[in-house]
Amino acid sequence: MGRIKRSVGVALLAGTVLAGGGLYGSSAMAAVSPGASAKAATQQMLLNTITPTSGSTVGVAMPISVVFTDPVAPSARAGIERHMKVTTSVPVTGAWHWFSDTRVDWRPKGYWPVGTKVTVDAELAGVSDGHGRRGVHAYRHTFTIGSDFETTISAPGHSMKITRNGRVVRTMPIDAGSKAFPSWDGTMAVIDKQRWVHMTSCSVDITCNPSNPNYYDITLPWDVQLTFSVPTSTTPRATRTPVTARARTTSRTRTPSGTSTMSRKATR
Repeated sequence: MGRIKRSVGVALLAGTVLAGGGLYGSSAMAAVSPGASAKAATQQMLLNTITPTSGSTVGVAMPISVVFTDPVAPSARAGIERHMKVTTSVPVTGAWHWFSDTRVDWRPKGYWPVGTKVTVDAELAGVSDGHGRRGVHAYRHTFTIGSDFETTISAPGHSMKITRNGRVVRTMPIDAGSKAFPSWDGTMAVIDKQRWVHMTSCSVDITCNPSNPNYYDITLPWDVQLTFSVPTSTTPRATRTPVTARARTTSRTRTPSGTSTMSRKATR
């Protein structure tokens, strides 16, 4: 179902990373003319978000995701990767991958080991994005890997099993998709949750017509956001087979009749 963006757990940086800006505690800025200031701003490579949030505790499937304000040229991406270092308290093998010209993720080859402490150092000052902009700051984020929560959902069996570090902590009945809107399958990571979320059929291109029987505009509790950026070769498909999700936090999911948290695509 469609979701209207109400982001949590994201470090919002745009507009606060200018040289001498408040994020870095300095208030000293040179006096410049409005024209010169605008010209200088267009030459800066800025970030929209870095996740996970610094100081947070996340699950074993949580990717590191860096989103740039402006597109990064293909020719500059390897250089940017070389300036973004991931340090872990135990050995972890992983790699960066560009999902678009503004987003690059790092994730382990497998799942994060429970209890791992992670530091992300993005030494981007002076680094080019290939379009005439250069970084003006270095960034550091630290976070910790918490317990391994795994949720296995069987659409045919209408059941969900939750384990914590391999031990079953809860099972419950669930609703799944329909033939018209079948549930996804595959291995996915739960990277966000909301106590309440506003969902609309229009936001996921089902229908914007209130008279259509598939139309909905509702607010639901305990929404979770899924990603396909997980260590598996399985591509989620719309079939009625068991689904496994690795969660960053425990979540108590409720779904309305005839729908599923893994039904259709979710938009933010």
